[in-house]
Amino acid sequence: MRFSAPVPKSEAVKRTDMSHTPVLQKEVAEYLAVDENDIVVDMTVGNGGHAHVLCSYITDGHLIGIDQDEDATRTARDVLADTCECNISVVNDNFRNIDSICAALDVDEFDKALFDLGMRSQQLEESGRGFSFQKSEPLLMTFQKHPEEEDLTAWEIVNKWEKEHIVDILDGYADERYADQIAEKIVDYREDTESIDTSDQLAAIVKKAVP
Repeated sequence: MRFSAPVPKSEAVKRTDMSHTPVLQKEVAEYLAVDENDIVVDMTVGNGGHAHVLCSYITDGHLIGIDQDEDATRTARDVLADTCECNISVVNDNFRNIDSICAALDVDEFDKALFDLGMRSQQLEESGRGFSFQKSEPLLMTFQKHPEEEDLTAWEIVNKWEKEHIVDILDGYADERYADQIAEKIVDYREDTESIDTSDQLAAIVKKAVP
């Protein structure tokens, strides 16, 4: 868990022109019926787009922004510190750890929460972590910028897992009709070569497996 320390406004980066603008910003704040004294948690703060609007409704409350993507929390920290007046905490963590996050912030309970689930275009285009098959990038496919040795990555799955477990992922999470053929091609390829290391390698294997 990584917390962003408060940033004086004079030192904040001018980032009000966010490169990604979430949809329905005003509608989200109105639907949540945010009050000026609320403690609000943006569980997927991203670059701070929704949080930026939520802050305008909170004057004496507390906004907590959480994101597992370190680049996103760094940007959100700058955006919110530069434009918001309320108490702000930006945390680099997974929202599944909300209990420990709140405990560390001495927050017993919160009033509202926002989940904007999914990926941002920046994560596909600029992350360098293998999310896009249109580029040759390391097979990480994780929101963690620097995965630890014990962290699960796509590289470990395609290079170490048994065929049936790869099938389970493709079928169970993606409803992939060619899951068995793709998994078989992956296993065959890694047996013939040293390893599958990049996203474009994996894309080529999948392409050969699908009729």
